[in-house]
Amino acid sequence: MGFIQRAFLYCWRQKLRSLILFLVLTAVATFVLTGVAIESSANEAAKNIRTSVGGQINLAVDMSEKNLVTRQSQWGYDKEYVGDPITDEILAAIREIPGVVGYNSVSSPGIFAAAVNFKYLPAVINMGPTKYGANSAMTKTMFSEKYSGFTSGKLKLVAGRHIVETDRNVIMISKELADYNNLSVGDKLQLYIDYTDKIVEREIVGIFSGTEGTGENALTVASRPGNQCIVDAKASEDSYGEEYSGYSSLDIYVEDPVDIRNVYNRIAEHPLIKGKTFILSIDSEEYETIANPLESLQSLVRTLIIIITVVSLAILALLLTIWIRGRVKETEILMSIGVRKENIIGQFVLECLIIALIAFGFSYPLSHMTADVAGNFIMRQVVDASNLQNFDSSELVEGDYSEYFDRLSGASSAELVKEIEIKIMPEYMIWVCGIGTLLILAAVLIASHTVIRLKPKEILSKMS
Repeated sequence: MGFIQRAFLYCWRQKLRSLILFLVLTAVATFVLTGVAIESSANEAAKNIRTSVGGQINLAVDMSEKNLVTRQSQWGYDKEYVGDPITDEILAAIREIPGVVGYNSVSSPGIFAAAVNFKYLPAVINMGPTKYGANSAMTKTMFSEKYSGFTSGKLKLVAGRHIVETDRNVIMISKELADYNNLSVGDKLQLYIDYTDKIVEREIVGIFSGTEGTGENALTVASRPGNQCIVDAKASEDSYGEEYSGYSSLDIYVEDPVDIRNVYNRIAEHPLIKGKTFILSIDSEEYETIANPLESLQSLVRTLIIIITVVSLAILALLLTIWIRGRVKETEILMSIGVRKENIIGQFVLECLIIALIAFGFSYPLSHMTADVAGNFIMRQVVDASNLQNFDSSELVEGDYSEYFDRLSGASSAELVKEIEIKIMPEYMIWVCGIGTLLILAAVLIASHTVIRLKPKEILSKMS
């Protein structure tokens, strides 16, 4: 009788042993398959985040004392920037740099203006320094769709369209302000610019929601979010004069955060940038905030797979050692009739592989039931451990025009990934079968070593 037939017969006769081995191998295969699926899904999620979030480089004018001069005006003494401006020519050059997928300029506050042919939402103090009453701050941007208030979901466009780079003399207002003054898209607002003592006219191109219920008790008109409008990037130039042309800062969007350093170097070495009074910096905080938990999850799962493999090897080796030592007489008889040691070991291995094949098959549907639960549970633990989800914006400096807290955007950090979609792909079974087979081979060799290395006479003497 060949060892293959003996292996099948032994598995059938030893039903309890086969059941125990089946349960152990099913658990091992399920854990490994789940781990591989979680690690692969986390890797895929990280790749998707890299393309969806991207990286960001900030180009800003250097406002240090060496680039400022003090000049007298009708308002007293002001410090004026006399360094290099960020011009439209620089924008055109940056647009052509490989790896750059877009840019935006946001200045908050961009301009201050009083209402002429409409009224601001009331505050506790409604008086102002101008002949038309209180000023309100207005955010200046090239692309309002990329403004943090909209990207964070705090603000939503409810009518009209977003502001784009080519717009001039346009404005977006809150739904609160529109309802208060019975305004709609296409209406024109008159704003009084106290600095130049002139009235400018701006067409409403969009109305947004998200400020409702956030400023009824605001101290001043300017501090009520519903009064903080959004204007085009050329608003300063149109309101204050040609000397205010150009941009004070520029957010440059990079397609892949991994390539952000190379893009940074290309920008820094560009003739229009190099040697000028600019500050160039990398901002990958949003990507890192989201991606770090995923990377931690990948590392944790790899460690768990290694631990599971080692523990499984120890358990299998222990079980097989006990069982094989109980088969000393069978081994002695087989060796005495001339069965080679290789065939005996092959029989032991085949017995385990027969059970393993069935166990691996059961592990596939079982992993579908456990992967999502296990993956998202581990993901939440990783996020909790990082303490990032406990970020409290109330700890930031809150106030009018604070650089640390934007009342209008209401956003100060990226949304964290707390759940990922776990997919069990058929090709993952290759990993399970490979790891499982290696475990069985190693466990059988360890378990059978003490018996197989003995000669038949030595086996008989130990039995006696």
